[in-house]
Amino acid sequence: MKRSEVLIGLSRDHHQALVFARRIAQCPEGTQEATALQEKILAQLVPALSEHFAEEERGILVQARGKHAAEVRRTLAEHEHLKSLTQALQNAGANALKPFGALLAEHVRFEERTLFPLIEQMLQNQDL
Repeated sequence: MKRSEVLIGLSRDHHQALVFARRIAQCPEGTQEATALQEKILAQLVPALSEHFAEEERGILVQARGKHAAEVRRTLAEHEHLKSLTQALQNAGANALKPFGALLAEHVRFEERTLFPLIEQMLQNQDL
């Protein structure tokens, strides 16, 4: 699906997040591979997610909150939950990988399938 220029960078971030989520889902728990993946996520994905969340929260979510309040609330709640799971990754280690990966995949799919089409509709209607 072709994305609006406003959302293309965010969609690319989503693709990378789904790659990590898939690796997490396929990774055996309690292994060196899980520990290495956890370290890679903390070093690479978590900083990127922080930047990604901030960009969404400063931009599209501010603009969409009036027309799509429920979707914006869900997105913000999932951002907070993912942030808390990144803390769990730092504190509890690789044991927190599976819940983090599952929510990450669900969150990205929600934004790509539900939120972003609503945003694009707003763009077409010159509401954003």
